[in-house]
Amino acid sequence: MKMPRWLLRGLLGKRLPITSGVINVPYLTNPITIIRDHNGIPHIKAQDDRDAWYGIGFCQGQDRAFQLEVMLRIARGSLSELLGPAGIKIDRFSRQIGFARNAEDQINALDPEMHANTTSFAKGISDGVQLGIPRVPHEFAILRARPTPYTITDVIASAKLQAFVLASNWDIEIARYQILVEDGPDAVKALDPAYAEWHPVSKPAGSPQGPIMDRLVDDISALREAVGYVGGSNNWALAPEKTSTGRPLLSNDPHLRPTLPAHWYLAHITTPKWSVAGATFVGGPGFPAGHNGTAGWGVTAGMVDTCDLFIENIGPDGLSVQQGNRFEECSIREENIAVRDKSDIVERVLTTPRGPIIGETKGANTEAFSLAATWLKPRPIRGLLDIHRAKTMDEFKAACSEWPLSSLNMIYADSTDTIGWQMIGDAPRRRQGWGIVPKPGWASESGWEPDPIPFDQMPCLVNPPDGIIATANNSPTSDGDGPYLGMDWFDGYRQSRIIELLQPSSEWDVSSTMKVHLDKYCIPWREIKPHLPKSVSSMEASLAIKILSEWDGNLSVTSNAATVFQFFIS
Repeated sequence: MKMPRWLLRGLLGKRLPITSGVINVPYLTNPITIIRDHNGIPHIKAQDDRDAWYGIGFCQGQDRAFQLEVMLRIARGSLSELLGPAGIKIDRFSRQIGFARNAEDQINALDPEMHANTTSFAKGISDGVQLGIPRVPHEFAILRARPTPYTITDVIASAKLQAFVLASNWDIEIARYQILVEDGPDAVKALDPAYAEWHPVSKPAGSPQGPIMDRLVDDISALREAVGYVGGSNNWALAPEKTSTGRPLLSNDPHLRPTLPAHWYLAHITTPKWSVAGATFVGGPGFPAGHNGTAGWGVTAGMVDTCDLFIENIGPDGLSVQQGNRFEECSIREENIAVRDKSDIVERVLTTPRGPIIGETKGANTEAFSLAATWLKPRPIRGLLDIHRAKTMDEFKAACSEWPLSSLNMIYADSTDTIGWQMIGDAPRRRQGWGIVPKPGWASESGWEPDPIPFDQMPCLVNPPDGIIATANNSPTSDGDGPYLGMDWFDGYRQSRIIELLQPSSEWDVSSTMKVHLDKYCIPWREIKPHLPKSVSSMEASLAIKILSEWDGNLSVTSNAATVFQFFIS
């Protein structure tokens, strides 16, 4: 046993959740049963939806109390109250975006059923921490802190936080803009092949200074690092004619950053009307990946460009922004940030007609960035909170039509031999431009239309002729096919490799598809290898060429050639 673990156990004792016996909780309508299997995964039996979602919240609260506390505090902007000055940067940025404040507005858009279920889930988390653990977990004891009760606002705020972190092109959009400001449009085109001729190239007057952009990148990076959702994913579905059993086969591998504890929480819920088993996000009641006995589904990040940055001219009073030829007063709120063992900080937050101003501002007569995001709009939420009921592709799509949060590729298969894919999440309709560099907010053509792209125009595929559907964070459609959804997708090599492996065989089973997930072959190397120089001037380069020329293209952790290749392309 390692010394730190021994010391924690000796000084603080075991602090494990209660997993046997009876726990009396006043919130339940009827008793629920929770059985833990040999892996610790809870199997929950409840008589109605309200109690079922309470049960999964209770188990998450028991098992992930401190992880939930950190997520709650990041979304609320109160991390520095727990950690001291180290959390100030994240708190300020969170308050500027207003995850928690915006979640309060979102509550009014929930229908009564979703409101009741989400409230029950939040209450379950609070009771799981308070009643399901004999003593608070070690992290709280070390920090001399008490858990914060969860509310429905925190559940929705955490979902909005996830949507922000999964947004795909923050760094790229700002990097393009920095290059555009410093070196002009030709430099952007030279360094970013995706920046095509038809994209806007004019440099707006009054561009924010470099340090402001650099600090905004730092703020975004700090928040992403704290949450840790960044990553890619893949999933696919095979029609019956492609499998050894003659039944559809669905596979999913969501690549979130490996953390302890993980972002996922496995569970199984059964009620008289429905049953679901799969993976929930910690802090959320839905099952992004799972099955209900009739249908199964999986998830990858959709990578749709759901956010835009706008350049704002701050007025002479420091409280307004330019709108056309005049200055319009912003919505203003004062956010008090408590800092452990230090004085409180007051953050003044300005909200423009496009969205909140984020990052550093220098006061009157200066420039700043504002944020527009689809998930800041208070629209109805169903989607991941209700897909567990779907028994047909039509029912699955109907549930997914109300999901204004993260952009996701949802893959589907059911016992009627149907396979399908639906991209979900609101996508903006831009009045002008493509959202690839920040635009001047004061221009009359800037901004978005009030309503997003209609759901029936979002990419969807059902029962394709070749029997294969696969996504890997790649572009969902060919350029010009359907509405504009963005341009900063992951390259298509992973999807190409998946299809390359799946197409030849019609005998796929669970075991063989699991091997596909472990495939490490590098298609770019196959394309580059014929162009490798035959001779070079230095001995070191000659050795590198020799190693690469003998390489089979597999990126294994023990491959010297794979390491050389990474240096070669970097």
